[in-house]
Amino acid sequence: MTANNPSKYYPLSGGQFEPAKGGQFQPVGGGQLKPDFANDNGLVCQCSVCTGQNKGNKSASNSVCLLVKKLADRFPDAIISTLAYRTTLQAPSNIVLPKNTAILLSTIDFPKGQALKNSTSSAAFKKLVTNWKQVSSNCLVWDYPVQYTNYFDFFPTIAILQQDLQYFKEIGITGVFEQGSENDYSTWCDWKSFASAKLLWDPYKNLDSLRYSYFENAYPEQVDFLSDFLMQLEANLKKSKKNLDIYGTMFQSLNSYLTQEEFDLFYYELCDKYLTVSGKEKSRLTQFFTALVFNKLEMIRLGGLGAKGYATADGLGNRHLNTEVNKLITSLQQYAGQSKIYTYDEDGDSIAQYIRQWNDFIINKDGKNLLYNKTITIQDTYDKDYHGDATHALNDGAIGFLDYATNWLLFNNKDMEVEIPIANIVAFKKLSLNFLYDVRHTFYYPEKVSVYGISKNGVPTLLAEKTPTQIETSEKHKYTFTFDWAQKPAYEKIKIIAINKRNLSEEFYQPNKKATIACDEIVIQ
Repeated sequence: MTANNPSKYYPLSGGQFEPAKGGQFQPVGGGQLKPDFANDNGLVCQCSVCTGQNKGNKSASNSVCLLVKKLADRFPDAIISTLAYRTTLQAPSNIVLPKNTAILLSTIDFPKGQALKNSTSSAAFKKLVTNWKQVSSNCLVWDYPVQYTNYFDFFPTIAILQQDLQYFKEIGITGVFEQGSENDYSTWCDWKSFASAKLLWDPYKNLDSLRYSYFENAYPEQVDFLSDFLMQLEANLKKSKKNLDIYGTMFQSLNSYLTQEEFDLFYYELCDKYLTVSGKEKSRLTQFFTALVFNKLEMIRLGGLGAKGYATADGLGNRHLNTEVNKLITSLQQYAGQSKIYTYDEDGDSIAQYIRQWNDFIINKDGKNLLYNKTITIQDTYDKDYHGDATHALNDGAIGFLDYATNWLLFNNKDMEVEIPIANIVAFKKLSLNFLYDVRHTFYYPEKVSVYGISKNGVPTLLAEKTPTQIETSEKHKYTFTFDWAQKPAYEKIKIIAINKRNLSEEFYQPNKKATIACDEIVIQ
């Protein structure tokens, strides 16, 4: 559901596709071809046939279901299925499919941290199922039991899954597919696979018995310690009444079912217990420790500069690295190597790459910043879903890596504007800003970054401006704008404006669709 496939094409104009020589496709009627770089998108075919069938251009359900109907009629001995997902989420109007069809309805837009039946989304989900049941007699669910931005997150939702499976059966769902981390390791994927398999056959089984029987077999020396911790996380999540997001962050986990103190107590006690185990249990715990160490690094990266962060800062803006950081990175290399665990998320980002980012962006980088935790003003154009204190996001020392979800402040379709009082900052000669470049998720460089000096009476004077000079590539990376002065600008304040004018309307068929710019830190040295 998320695979990139550059060989897929869609018409920009000119109607239907027909096969060309060599098995490729071309549009009939002279329409241009353009690569569809991601199947998870909001694109809907704009040819006259499809827009006529769909009665507009926001949903593809009618045209897709009409195709399914033709295929099902032509092949009565086969079962033809399609997805209720993204542009086909809503049921079509006035279409009834043959009995040899099935609808696979994605739960991606619905909560994962609390039981769906008791959530505020319950009515919407039930209505969606009811509408699709009028189209096809076979409605199935595509569900998600892991966090795809971090396979190592505990994501303790099996107890919630049991309640959801009971609810699915209650409202007439005929089958469920649980998409985990596929061939990649995710935290407790062994337990989740076992529990899911049992509950998919019978959602009314005693979950406590299932949990204990599994951990007794897989972790016989630590059965109580591990299963008790898991039960505590499940209880914490239920008590929090918070939803989880399959594309969430460590911030979300720490604000729902987990605390850093609770994690540390468990982690250090398990470190001692790990020394006494052997055989298959030790092998499983080594995999588990890969995830634990990764999560501990993510917690302290999220903490930025401070008691719970990766470093502290003195009054002169100098950074002092937490002595535990290098030890954790060494442990992560060790455990991952022994376990042959190479990736940590849906995009296939590697642990080796993650460690390089720690070295390149934090450990081996000059951490001095005279702007640390000074009062700055950020224009209210940033994404309000920011996980943390957005007003300090650009000078809290919390460094963004190449994943956009953590420590980046996002500006969707908007320019970034920041005002910084500099009268009380000692002499400085350099200002720099980092921006994320990630084509798949539509993060691009700002078109231009301008720095203005603001006088006492509020009059702006342009001090400098720059446009990107690096050639764009398909690889994710950080791009840094750096401004140098012979001496500190003689103004009360400076204003930074990053212009976001990258228009993506053509690619997404959305009027006025712009890129997103993301900034992690503004550094003054």
